[in-house]
Amino acid sequence: MLDGGNILTRYSIMLTLFVTDTIKNAVGRPRPDLISRCKPKPGTPENVLVTYEVCTETDNHTLHDGWRSFPSGHSSFSFAGLGFLALYFAGQMHVFRPGTDLGKSLIAMAPLLGALMIAISRCEDYRYVWVGLVRGFTDMIQA
Repeated sequence: MLDGGNILTRYSIMLTLFVTDTIKNAVGRPRPDLISRCKPKPGTPENVLVTYEVCTETDNHTLHDGWRSFPSGHSSFSFAGLGFLALYFAGQMHVFRPGTDLGKSLIAMAPLLGALMIAISRCEDYRYVWVGLVRGFTDMIQA
């Protein structure tokens, strides 16, 4: 059943994914693992700026995806969905009213901790740099 909260959640996630993919295609920052994706030709000079022509990777999708690090799609998606869930919990538990106890506030903020853990895991896997994760968080705020 589509109620107001369900529709708003879907809208938030779709808008976040649209903004994230648009920025990914426009900016195209390299992932930290781009060189291992590229598989440069033997004898490629080190510490010299080269073009993509030195890459021996035959799968164009793998190589193209190496340039789509910014902003993090995982970070954007998790903060959009779980951020909305945190706001929903806060509204249901009346967290923003004066005199609310700390326990209710912590429960309402728990989904944001989950989204933060997802974002941090992407840095630990050397798939993103921290700037992309921060931008993913700001995409959620915009949506």
